[in-house]
Amino acid sequence: MLESIPKYAISVVTLSPQAVCSIAAKRSLSVPEAAKLISGYLKSIGIRYILDSSFARELTLELSYEEWREKQEASTSENPLFCSVCPGFVCYAEKTHGKLFVPLMSRVRSPQAISGALVKDYLAGSLKISPGDLFHVTVMPCFDKKLEASRSEFKMGEEGQVAEVDCVISASELNQLLEGFEPKEEAVDVEEGKEEEPLTWLNAVERGVMRGGSAEEEEASGGYAEYILRRYLEEQGQDAEQFTVTRDTKTKNMEIVKVTHNDIVLFSMAKVYGFRNIQNMVQKLKRKKFPISYVEVMACPSARQYLMLRMLERRWTGACRNVGRTPGAPSRGAGEVRDHPKGRRRR
Repeated sequence: MLESIPKYAISVVTLSPQAVCSIAAKRSLSVPEAAKLISGYLKSIGIRYILDSSFARELTLELSYEEWREKQEASTSENPLFCSVCPGFVCYAEKTHGKLFVPLMSRVRSPQAISGALVKDYLAGSLKISPGDLFHVTVMPCFDKKLEASRSEFKMGEEGQVAEVDCVISASELNQLLEGFEPKEEAVDVEEGKEEEPLTWLNAVERGVMRGGSAEEEEASGGYAEYILRRYLEEQGQDAEQFTVTRDTKTKNMEIVKVTHNDIVLFSMAKVYGFRNIQNMVQKLKRKKFPISYVEVMACPSARQYLMLRMLERRWTGACRNVGRTPGAPSRGAGEVRDHPKGRRRR
């Protein structure tokens, strides 16, 4: 990363809130303090903009719900829809059970992939520079995100030579880079006669402002199943009071959520973490004994361990959600891209 920054006209880093929370926890800082520390370091090495991936994550959650609703209303198939944001699971599914899984994969991009489109398409266009002249780095809690960024689906240009995400580093790698860095003292007063720069999506993180999560019930693994469940119940209004939600925790890494009305199961969802549970799920799917409409699946068996980080994140960023959309951020229509793994579709 450090060697590549001088080669580009502009360099941008997208931070995941989980990564910021991880560094905050390791350094006994609040999330705003960690965001400012990270931003100070990145600015010192030549990064122009530091962005929060939360906006992209909110798009992913909402698009996932819309996709699930469309499938529920239009399809009579009993096959589930599989969340495809985990690159570890996607690689496993494609290589070992391609015919079984690929047709059932969600086409909604992950937050990292949506961030890539926002930066290389929307931001590059706003700055009037070529996407190839913009260096985009993401900081993610998962090492497998490096695999995701290298996929051909996430490259631009006629020959696919421009990656939407040029480099991915983990939270632990960024934390190592921070060793020995001493941030400069912040200027207290604004220069006389000069107004303070307004808060926008391009400078919010360096001021310690992060949108954080979009739901109190979300889980660190992504919260896709919980978001879909909550959005569905919200749409039902007062009728939702007649529904019963039951949770069957098979193991600490697998949970089945059922929504019933008058003892009739309306739909079921599953949260499946770790390859052992994934393999058990595959066998049930092959035997047609997996009556689930949506599966949030992650290759990492410790996906739930990030819950503490999400709780920490909400503690320090709850007030930020009251701000609403950060001024200057792209509208919801920008970057609404679905393309994995069956082809790209812009809405």
